[in-house]
Amino acid sequence: MTDAITVSSEANKGVRPMQNELGFNHNDGGRAEAGYKGDAGDCVTRAIAIATGNGYETTRKDLMKVTEGFKGKSRSKVAKRIKNNSVRNGVFKEIYRPYLEAIGWKRIPLQKFGDPKRYYMTTDDLPMGTVIVEMRKHLVTVIDHVVQDTWDSRVSQKWVDGAPTDETTPKAITAYWVAA
Repeated sequence: MTDAITVSSEANKGVRPMQNELGFNHNDGGRAEAGYKGDAGDCVTRAIAIATGNGYETTRKDLMKVTEGFKGKSRSKVAKRIKNNSVRNGVFKEIYRPYLEAIGWKRIPLQKFGDPKRYYMTTDDLPMGTVIVEMRKHLVTVIDHVVQDTWDSRVSQKWVDGAPTDETTPKAITAYWVAA
């Protein structure tokens, strides 16, 4: 099932609908099937499980093993911030990036330091096929321009003078991963 983003409210009269929008499909990556309940900040585990097809529990165990190894070997600030091996409330990029490279994925960085060009969750900025998209504090799998996640991360609210408006804009992305 896919939804199209539409901007249709009285407050948004005169606002053009977004062009080149992505579809959305509610997908937990097999989390419920693996016996987990409730909400969690496990977007990295979910995104990798969906993109690779390895299953939620397998991906979760792999990431926990990598986290344990990183925590035991690294003396970095990130390693010190890791309280336990759980991936329930997120995974640091220092852990998931080497993991994705090890299983055969290649990172395509979009945002360069100092570059004013921005890239967004649109069909113009993402290729067809299966990609794992990096955005600020979130990872999501997009398959053939359809977002696969438990919540719709395609858009964010526009803010004007420090206050949110009813207008939405596609979310900015920093990179995406493709199977090498």
